[in-house]
Amino acid sequence: MKRAHIVLIFIFAFILASCQSEIVSDVNGFTEPEPLSNAEKKLIQSGNQLSFEIFKSVTQAETDKNIFISPLSISMALGMTCNGAAGSTKDGMHITLQFGNLTTPEINQSYKSIIDLLTALDPKVNINLANSIWANKHYTFIPEFIQTNQDYFYAQIENVDFGDPQTADRINEWV
Repeated sequence: MKRAHIVLIFIFAFILASCQSEIVSDVNGFTEPEPLSNAEKKLIQSGNQLSFEIFKSVTQAETDKNIFISPLSISMALGMTCNGAAGSTKDGMHITLQFGNLTTPEINQSYKSIIDLLTALDPKVNINLANSIWANKHYTFIPEFIQTNQDYFYAQIENVDFGDPQTADRINEWV
């Protein structure tokens, strides 16, 4: 029974996330978003499909528990990581994330648009999305990777010492 409720809530959330309408302002100052671009719609569709696959896999592994996951967080984290991939790794991520014929610039801009939309949708609601990438201090990021993730995902990039026991605490505090 619990599992059925979770699935229904999950489906309802994605139906709402897929809605689109004209720009309308009401007396409370709420402004509905502008219609989504084709790339944004495709990104949402691919995220929804990935979410259902992840949710199905998680619920099969954890049949007796209530499960809550953030499909947007998973998709965004993999989208950020995809910016650092190349060759067959990037191709595999693109396929797994079901981006179809979207280009990397379209993907990045769509994520940015969705972040901006969600954080500004209703002035009465405060939504904070936080993205970060943590890597071993001995690894050097390519400057374009850092800039892309800062520009499109508002991500914080950190090099840390994974051998230091306090690093886990530092990351957990950030989260």
